[in-house]
Amino acid sequence: MGDKYRISEQVRRLVSFGHLNLLDARRIGLLGSMDIIFCRNVLIYFDEQIKRQVVQHFYDKLVPGGYLLLGHSESLVNLSSAFSLEHLRHDLVYRRPSDS
Repeated sequence: MGDKYRISEQVRRLVSFGHLNLLDARRIGLLGSMDIIFCRNVLIYFDEQIKRQVVQHFYDKLVPGGYLLLGHSESLVNLSSAFSLEHLRHDLVYRRPSDS
């Protein structure tokens, strides 16, 4: 299909896709817990205060052990120490620590 990708129906049944204003705390509060959040190349457009707010929302919504994937030019340095940095084969990801 060229440069287009299609997610299999088997995977689609397990995943919810949607759009959300990351600054709308009320709507974010209505969301359930998540296993993984993909937020690639978004935080770079916010100031430090808004970044902290959005990252806190992500932390609150991730299940313990859940993953946050950011863009290559984004990091949580100076924003949050609540996540652990984990190495995958070809990337770095942030993980909400498991409850002990």
